[in-house]
Amino acid sequence: MRSQTADAQGPQKTVKVNPRVLEYETLISLAQLKLHETATVTLSLKNIAMSFPAADYYGHPRHSQKAPNVFFADMHSFIAAMAKRFHIDLAIIVGHPAMIGSGPLGGYPVETGMVIASTDAVAADVVGAQLLGFRAQGVRHLWEAGKLGLGQADTDEMRIPAMSLVEAIKAFTQVAYGRELTFKHA
Repeated sequence: MRSQTADAQGPQKTVKVNPRVLEYETLISLAQLKLHETATVTLSLKNIAMSFPAADYYGHPRHSQKAPNVFFADMHSFIAAMAKRFHIDLAIIVGHPAMIGSGPLGGYPVETGMVIASTDAVAADVVGAQLLGFRAQGVRHLWEAGKLGLGQADTDEMRIPAMSLVEAIKAFTQVAYGRELTFKHA
């Protein structure tokens, strides 16, 4: 498979990707709701950013350094830059299961039955981060994506139709931690 270079901003100025990625008309991200020891959370933006760099060029796993990259030196800025370059049209984040604890590999799976879906990937990720206990400012790539104007990072400006964010946090934490917690800011 040949790779092509896509211009990006952030710490990695160019990224080799599968050429088909550059032809996508619609980009749908399907992500698992989980904590991540480096990226803080793994949701839609992180999934796309870290899966698009060509494994045939960079190696698998990416940190094997087959080809030079700075993906991990400033992962949050890299994720935000990739989100700017590769717009996600539909973000779907599932908690079937969600992962709490030290992810991506050492976490604890919990079946929540929850799904977050939005045409605003930043908003979807911000809601997912809130379920895990983080505001957008606590997940730097979400904060950066919001500052870049890539989507809504303020939950007070979001319309969440199925249940309120406070209700969702209570439901998530009841399953994940065995008790309802409320860490949505007032």
